[in-house]
Amino acid sequence: MTCVQLTPYQDGETASLYLLANTIIPVPGVEAYQIQVGSGGSFGLTPAPSRASNPYTDQINRAIGETINLAEETLPDELVTDHSHKQGRWGYWKFWYSREPWKEWELMYRLILHKKEIAPTGLMPEEAFDTVQGEWAAAIQLYATRSLPQIVEDGIAKLSVEENCFLSTEDRMVLLGTAEITDTFVNKFAIAVRQFIQTLTPLIDEAYEQGQFKGDDADEENAEKEN
Repeated sequence: MTCVQLTPYQDGETASLYLLANTIIPVPGVEAYQIQVGSGGSFGLTPAPSRASNPYTDQINRAIGETINLAEETLPDELVTDHSHKQGRWGYWKFWYSREPWKEWELMYRLILHKKEIAPTGLMPEEAFDTVQGEWAAAIQLYATRSLPQIVEDGIAKLSVEENCFLSTEDRMVLLGTAEITDTFVNKFAIAVRQFIQTLTPLIDEAYEQGQFKGDDADEENAEKEN
C-alpha cells in the first residue's frame, strides 16, 4: 500500500500551478524490507526482492531495442511507430503512433521480455506465462483499454505464428520462450513482432477511418466527414 501527499504550489513568474508528490507510506527506506514471521511467532525484517533493481534491465533493454530495430527495418514508413517508452526494469517497452486512435495506455503495442523467476505481475496472465518454455518469456501484445472493432479482433484470431510461438487471442498477444537471450532468439522475436504489426496496424487504421471505434474521438471526426 502506498500513500502520497500532494502539495499544490504556484510559479511566481509564470503563475503556473503544480502538484508536488511526496510519498508518506511506506516510509522511505522501509520498502526495501519485508516482514517474515517464524513458526514460533517470532518475526524480523529481511531485504525484499526489488523489481527496481532488476539485474537483467540492461539485457532486456538491449534485446528489445534490437528486436524493434530488426522488426521495423523492412516495414513501410506508415507502419513504423514514432513513440516509445522504455520500461526495461519492469520487463517491457511500449510503443505507438502519434495518429488517432493510438494513444499511450489506451491503444499501443507492448513488447514484453523478462526472466520468469522475477516476472512482474500483471504483464502476462499466469496461464499464458505457463504456456512458454524456457527461463525467459517474451510477448508482443496489442494493449487496449477501449473496446476494439470486430475486424481487429478477427485479425488477431487469424494471426499465424512461427514454430514454438503461441497465440493468446484473449490477451491479444503472441508469446514465445527461450532458455537464454541469443541473436537467434532476437531474430525470431523480431519476425513475430513484424508480422504482428503488419497485420494489426492496417486493420486498426482502416477501422478508425470507417468510424468503427466507439466512445472516442473517432465518432465525432467521422460524423464531420459524413456531413
